[in-house]
Amino acid sequence: MVVVVCNRTEPRLMVRTRIVIGAVLVLLFVVSSCARSSSGDLGVRAGCTDAVAVRTMAGPEVLMAVSAYECRGRDGRLLSYREAVDHLSQAMWGSLRLPVDAFLVRVGRSADADAAPVVLPREELASRFGPGPPGVVRAVSQRESGEWIWILLPVAFVLVGLFVLRLGRFLTRSGVAVVLFRG
Repeated sequence: MVVVVCNRTEPRLMVRTRIVIGAVLVLLFVVSSCARSSSGDLGVRAGCTDAVAVRTMAGPEVLMAVSAYECRGRDGRLLSYREAVDHLSQAMWGSLRLPVDAFLVRVGRSADADAAPVVLPREELASRFGPGPPGVVRAVSQRESGEWIWILLPVAFVLVGLFVLRLGRFLTRSGVAVVLFRG
């Protein structure tokens, strides 16, 4: 909760102060929010934890890279590697919207020690789990690497900090007192 007290009765200063404080709070909220990567309810449908699917290119082929930490059966037991791969593949194949050439499936932890990634071509997926999405496989657009954000974030934090310090100095000189209550 933010309380702004102004010694002056000048309404423009109050409006500007509230706008600036609101903008700073919104900016801090946006900069500090962090979204976790997920693939909808793929993990719930497959019975797996931390399931993520990413459509990517591997040479001329379009792959769906599907991974999960572990998969458990309905009874709660840890599935074997092959069963976990089948559960993940079937759940992803049933929800696929765009066709792909193959699946690359990885499971981090299973009942047996086999942990090599499994490549399942489109024909095998269609024969085991039914027809997939119709249409022509289209290449994945290559986006730029997201590593620039790690350079931008510290700079943004420094700039926001300097802005808040300047704002506090300006408000103090103009006779405005800002009281922050943390609850």
